[in-house]
Amino acid sequence: METAVVDKFRIKGTLTAEKLFEYLPIMIFTNLSTLLLLSVNSIVVGNFISSEALASVNILLPAINFVGVISSLVASGSALCLSKSIGKNETQNLDHFKHAMLVLMILASAFIAVIQIPLFTILIRSYQLSKEMNALTWQYAIGTMVAMPIGLISTMGSYQLQVIGKMKVLMWLTIIEGVVNLALDLLFIGPFKMGIAGAGFGTAGANLVRGSITVIYLAKKTDIYKFNGAKVRSKDIKGILESGIPESTQLAMAAFQDYFLMIIILSMFGESGGVIKGACVFATNIASMFILGVQSSMRSLLGIKCGSHDKAGLNLLMIQGLKIVFGLTLIITLFVELSPSLMYSIQGVTSIPKGGIASLRIRATSFVFIGVCTIFRLYLSTRGDTKVATATVIAGNALLLVLAFAFSKFLSSPWIWFSYTVTNFLIAFFSFLRYRHWVKKDVKKAMEDTHTLYLSVDPKDAVEASREIRSYASENGFDEGIAWRVALCVEEMVAYAVNSQNKNEVLIQLMVHFREHGAVFTMMDDGRCIALDKNVAKKTMMIDNYTLLKKLCKTCEYQYILGMNFTVFTF
Repeated sequence: METAVVDKFRIKGTLTAEKLFEYLPIMIFTNLSTLLLLSVNSIVVGNFISSEALASVNILLPAINFVGVISSLVASGSALCLSKSIGKNETQNLDHFKHAMLVLMILASAFIAVIQIPLFTILIRSYQLSKEMNALTWQYAIGTMVAMPIGLISTMGSYQLQVIGKMKVLMWLTIIEGVVNLALDLLFIGPFKMGIAGAGFGTAGANLVRGSITVIYLAKKTDIYKFNGAKVRSKDIKGILESGIPESTQLAMAAFQDYFLMIIILSMFGESGGVIKGACVFATNIASMFILGVQSSMRSLLGIKCGSHDKAGLNLLMIQGLKIVFGLTLIITLFVELSPSLMYSIQGVTSIPKGGIASLRIRATSFVFIGVCTIFRLYLSTRGDTKVATATVIAGNALLLVLAFAFSKFLSSPWIWFSYTVTNFLIAFFSFLRYRHWVKKDVKKAMEDTHTLYLSVDPKDAVEASREIRSYASENGFDEGIAWRVALCVEEMVAYAVNSQNKNEVLIQLMVHFREHGAVFTMMDDGRCIALDKNVAKKTMMIDNYTLLKKLCKTCEYQYILGMNFTVFTF
């Protein structure tokens, strides 16, 4: 019988692949808008002020990244906890997490507003810039400091919109922010003649617009800020912060790298090194646009799969994500290698500093490894393997500084950028080993597990699938009465998914976990949203045979998330 199940209903990645490719174009376009948002200051400043002003923008970037660590810690941790809570389908715990997220957002914004002033002061002084460059950097910093606390609200909102599947809303918010930033930059730098300070205040104005719209949308159109009286629990705060550690550690290490590398760059290239760095950052942002597009498309799906203990679906999703990110980053690498001067000309640089082209080409060799590292880090964080993920990031990125310093002493100036390639290759290698550890553990458990079935079911085979479930229960000594109830629910739910679409092309994944005196049946499908009873705080499923299904099971939890029906029956 088990052979029949494996051959006929072997778990497939069709549903997750469909969702990945549904979200990916939207998220890439969203990140394109983000790229324009991040780059608009450099482009406007480089084209309308001077190369020196462009250099000051890039000199300040490490300080901005240091402050961004706090946003990353809270936002990425919130997103992982939120998606895993959705995967567990536990409404009460979800309410506690939502309240904790709101409190952390307020506290983190206030903390950023205070800490950034001494931080920016210390970092800018440490560069020992010329009087003119120091003045330009501070002019840009003032507006940027206004933007940072508001930016955290936008960042958290972006992650939350990703998790609940509002990809198009996120895309339009990013477009609005980019357009407003560009318009304000041109207005402040042009008619208002504010110089480089105008670029900083333009960013602040754009962040204020986006942050306001994000909060209003989440409050009025979603239940993110509604927690039904659930109190803030210390374990939820701790869980959010722990989940955000790997991603924020990566950003913190990147900020330290950026800071010390900026010192090395200034010592080797002079202040024109800021221009070279600007081109490298711009090219890296292009690669990140695609890398983060894949990461954002995967984040919620990984959380749901992990939260629902669907290990087979989790590993299939990882393979799909790695293939996509590898192909996209390889294309971007070839593009930069063939047209490096374009990265400079877009930012208004007409005279490329010595070593600029070689630096950019060497930097581009790291893009594939950065993409792979990003997906592995998301996977390990989702599985709660935060200590290993964090340790790998810290050790690998500490090595980058050592390599950069060594290369600066023994090789020509452009080769300091090769430290990124070596470091990310090593991080990718060790992350792969840890990933293989989890896969082997899952495979071993699956071979020993006679309690769980993972099935992909074509609607026309629903009756046969329910028959196989009953046979599996009988052969492994589980309660046949429970198995009959599960099988009947499978047939009814598949039938509903088909009827809601008026077609048979519905992708369905099932997981049935038998217990000693019960079972849990989980179903994901891309059928039309099941109608919800809006008059009750806890959403319940309303289908033709809802009364029958309620009698068959102990509990029924339902959510419509990421364009999928996600239902959990407990028997």
